[in-house]
Amino acid sequence: MEPKKRRAVPRDDAPRVVCDLLEQRRALSRDELSARFVAKALGQTTGFLYHHWGSFDAFLLEVSGIGWQRLVGALVAAYEREPTPLSIPRAYVAFAVAHPVLYWLCAERPLPVAPVREALAAGRALPSFAAWTAFASLLERAAPGTTLAQARALHAAAHGLASQLLSGRLASTPDAVARGEAEIVDDVCRAIAAAHFPPARAR
Repeated sequence: MEPKKRRAVPRDDAPRVVCDLLEQRRALSRDELSARFVAKALGQTTGFLYHHWGSFDAFLLEVSGIGWQRLVGALVAAYEREPTPLSIPRAYVAFAVAHPVLYWLCAERPLPVAPVREALAAGRALPSFAAWTAFASLLERAAPGTTLAQARALHAAAHGLASQLLSGRLASTPDAVARGEAEIVDDVCRAIAAAHFPPARAR
């Protein structure tokens, strides 16, 4: 289903507006997420996207950067409510489940090479860089001394769990037949926390 055409959104607001739209959607096929779809949602033409960003991929890269910031913001808020490492993978999966379309854009859609290289060559930080910095700071609070490799490993584990859940594969194994997905997710989140943080703190 295409979005309703709206009053033209200015350039500076466009990435946030599209991020809001995708955050609210429960379903959207990969074919639907097109320049035409986005331009209509912005009350603009596709030329607006290419004029200001150079390519549709570059525009979506900026949108995904905002999405990453929102995801990490959810992790930080969860940790502040419950300051244990277990809250981090739990909140990660909860965000992915609550916002599957935005999460797909951020974590599943192939990362376009050209706009990434252009940004790096120009000395600009990627739109997701602020989110990654905040994520590293969060892990440092949860477990001082966390290395970059450990941060990547934790992210990979949480992402893998979220992908298994969203794809329906989490409950497709024999051990999951008599159990609910929520119980499985909680068990795996505990395993992730225990594997990446000192056991005494991964409660």
